[in-house]
Amino acid sequence: VVAANLNRKGGLIDGETFESGVYRWSSEVKFEIEIFISGDEDDVFIFQTSSNVNVGNSAKVTLVPKTTTVAGIKVFTGNPPKASNIFWQVAG
Repeated sequence: VVAANLNRKGGLIDGETFESGVYRWSSEVKFEIEIFISGDEDDVFIFQTSSNVNVGNSAKVTLVPKTTTVAGIKVFTGNPPKASNIFWQVAG
């Protein structure tokens, strides 16, 4: 696990964008509004916590394709990640 992916934002992840990889927390993970999962359709995302995941009643997870910048314009480079490639391992 990359150090930046350990205990990201202390578990308060509202508004965060996650790229493919493994993310681990030793604390509760919480979001009330929205998080973004950015990548290609074959990318895999693994979220692990040794505590609970608390999600707000109207919270959402938005799947976003990768982007690149061409002549100053942001362009999508493919399809967004598949929900079936997103895994939550919750021990709480």
